[in-house]
Amino acid sequence: MREISDALGLAEPSVRRIISQLISAGYVKKQLDRGVNHYSVTTSLPIKCPELNHVSIGALIQALNTAVESGFCCLAVAMALNYVYA
Repeated sequence: MREISDALGLAEPSVRRIISQLISAGYVKKQLDRGVNHYSVTTSLPIKCPELNHVSIGALIQALNTAVESGFCCLAVAMALNYVYA
């Protein structure tokens, strides 16, 4: 969690709460292996937003990766997160 919170500039408790919400919604799976939590994203699920419910999480991740590779990292991520969580 610390790595994620540092990368996003969020407090670790906030990241834990968000990850917990994503797990509850089925977007993230948590698996304990030898005392270490491993997380994976369920990419086949649709985005829970009326305007984007035809788009899968996997497609969103792919679009963000393309944006990052193209140099639009901060802007693309900020816009996507603002739109999805607004």
